[in-house]
Amino acid sequence: SIQDEDIRSELESAFKRSGTDSVARWELLETLVTREQAKVKRNYKLDGILEKIVFGHIYPRLDIEVSRHMNHLLKAPFCIHPKTGRVCVPMDPETCEKFDFEQVPTVLDLIAGTKTLNESTE
Repeated sequence: SIQDEDIRSELESAFKRSGTDSVARWELLETLVTREQAKVKRNYKLDGILEKIVFGHIYPRLDIEVSRHMNHLLKAPFCIHPKTGRVCVPMDPETCEKFDFEQVPTVLDLIAGTKTLNESTE
């Protein structure tokens, strides 16, 4: 959030005049921050504020269970599911009804495949 009380109140007043248009509000915010940063007596409290606001809105929110238990983390492609041992594979949402879970390889399948590959190259 914006730490400077004067700038925050100026921004709140401008937001009330601009209505609910998010693009107009963002432009007001950018203009205000740019104007304040260009002053001779620079407002260092605003350094990186636009990036912080964007990051705060787009970064995934984690709940308490995710923080406590590793198995609640979102599965990244090619990581291993802790209970099934299956590889988390990307899938096409357009053809998800054809997705066959049983065809997804497990860690043991990968190890066996690596051994077979090593044997065939020797």
